[in-house]
Amino acid sequence: MPYAGVYSHVTAAALYRMPVPLRLSSPRELHISVPATRRAVDARAIVGHKVTFRPGDWDGRFGFPVTTPERTWCDLASLLTLPELVAAGDKLISRRLPQTSRAALELAVATYPSRRGIRNLRRGLVLLSDRAESPRESLLRVAIVLAGLPEPEVNRSVYSASGKFLGRLDLCCPHLKLSLERYLEELRTILDRLSR
Repeated sequence: MPYAGVYSHVTAAALYRMPVPLRLSSPRELHISVPATRRAVDARAIVGHKVTFRPGDWDGRFGFPVTTPERTWCDLASLLTLPELVAAGDKLISRRLPQTSRAALELAVATYPSRRGIRNLRRGLVLLSDRAESPRESLLRVAIVLAGLPEPEVNRSVYSASGKFLGRLDLCCPHLKLSLERYLEELRTILDRLSR
């Protein structure tokens, strides 16, 4: 690690267990960022970046310097498509194990010193959901919205007329009486319960 170097981009995303597409998830390459005043690392199996750091953009939570979840999400905007960026952001603000908040991501985007990917960051903020539980849900939800269709609700619980819990729908539009499921078997199970 060079002086003032920080693990960033895809390497930081892997540490935070943020989903990234296979084209970027090579375990053989490390992404290292250095301040813009220094020379980017140029070595085998290293992807070097020169960046402008703000105070608080990195910390040592893993025992070595790594960009924060918020800065990592911003840095990924230049590498990911909008749906992929939303899937990564959904993971960060997930209700189950949140690593940051929507407000913190909004602040990070507002103060991000780079213009690369800023349009996707601003669009991505609007599409984030803390209810998403998988990258596939996020990708499908964003595809639906980008197609001009109403944004579906995420992981809505379904109950029988008597109040018995029947299951949860990955994505649904209740006003259209439409649900979308990742797995056909789960959909069949819910439909079976509803018909009883």
